[in-house]
Amino acid sequence: MSIPTMKALASLFAGAVVLCVGVYWLKLGRVWDNIYGWTSKEDRPLWFWFELISVFVISAFMIAYALIDFRKIIHS
Repeated sequence: MSIPTMKALASLFAGAVVLCVGVYWLKLGRVWDNIYGWTSKEDRPLWFWFELISVFVISAFMIAYALIDFRKIIHS
């Protein structure tokens, strides 16, 4: 297996892991609702939404990077 292929696979795996963390973070928000007494999504603080969105954006960039690498490998 070549180095570019391993790099693309590592990026794809890391993107999938970060995506799973984002989904877990979203599920954990429901637990935090009970702990902190947030009664609705509007009660959640700004940091919660900022971190949630940043996790999904980072995941999207990592997966896109892997797909671009795979495209380069296929076309070379």
